[in-house]
Amino acid sequence: MLSKRISAILMLLILVGLTLSCFFRARLYGVAFPERGQGTIVERTEAFLGEAVPFSRTMRSAKVDLKYLLGSREQEGIFMSGKRLIENIEEPVSSYVQSNTEAIIQFAQQQSVPTYMSLIPTASAILQNATPPFSDSRIYNQKQFIDERYKNFSGQLSCVDVYSTLLQNNSQPLYFNTESLLTMQGGYFVYELLSKRMGNAPYSLDRFEIAHIQQNYYGSLYDKVEFRNIEPDIISIFTYRRGLKEFSVTHTGEPNKVYHTLFPQFLADLGRPLDVMLGGQSAIVDIEQKKKFRNSLLVFCDRQMFSVLPFLACDYQTIRAVDLEQATDQQLRSINTSQYDEILFAYSVDTFMHSNALSRVGRMGG
Repeated sequence: MLSKRISAILMLLILVGLTLSCFFRARLYGVAFPERGQGTIVERTEAFLGEAVPFSRTMRSAKVDLKYLLGSREQEGIFMSGKRLIENIEEPVSSYVQSNTEAIIQFAQQQSVPTYMSLIPTASAILQNATPPFSDSRIYNQKQFIDERYKNFSGQLSCVDVYSTLLQNNSQPLYFNTESLLTMQGGYFVYELLSKRMGNAPYSLDRFEIAHIQQNYYGSLYDKVEFRNIEPDIISIFTYRRGLKEFSVTHTGEPNKVYHTLFPQFLADLGRPLDVMLGGQSAIVDIEQKKKFRNSLLVFCDRQMFSVLPFLACDYQTIRAVDLEQATDQQLRSINTSQYDEILFAYSVDTFMHSNALSRVGRMGG
């Protein structure tokens, strides 16, 4: 009887101590109890305790490591494959796909200059051999999706299929280990095919000098999972070295930002290593060769193309890259498409399936 009372008192003391430690930890780290509207009381309590309970993050990480050892290779739709992370993509939003497709076709019908389309597959499609064989999630068939879209665009735009090229070179470091983005190595393969199909002679890879600007980069996918046995990324840039090519890059904004290089490396020192490519993403980015060259290109694209654009910049006098999600209606209306020699739509399959931003091309001025 006495032993039971002692056990009960000890348990009570443990609970009181744990409760006090939760509140002290919460105050120390600024963890507040979630407000109403942020889930049920149970969900809000779980979220609070997940941050406030001592060692909770360490325990979650240990739990993931244990599940990995027992064979689990997926967390939050992200595959843990060897030393890398691969994000799976969900089923497309059919209304977005339809509105994007219709707007692009209507836009292309109004153009008097050659217009191209390229859909860039994500790592889960190209690196399927690296994804776990026994997973709870099915890998979405991006190849079929791309083929269907190209059939829709047939006769309206010239489609450039980069899927096969990336698949044939999937032993190369095409994608980051911890980001859902192409590396510049992957960007080169996309550039090479685009350049050929758009009537240019692509520069060979040996014309570019490779520099590694950061050796231990962990990206957004790494932050989404508790698994930590992942190889960090090496961020590399490819600079044209044969002959004199100088560029300026202008970001339209408040105020405008101008870089006199394709790769403003000082941004890495500011904690923005991916923005070293062209200074990062803005609503409108203008790239210009300082020496007289040839032709101009209008590109509608997402972040996936920022590993490709530095290569394409070598083929053109000017390139204007427009982010249809960020650009205002006024900015879109101010663009005169007849001033360009070619127009290119180049988007990640993920963006095309899960954002209706591409439908905003219908707001162009003409």
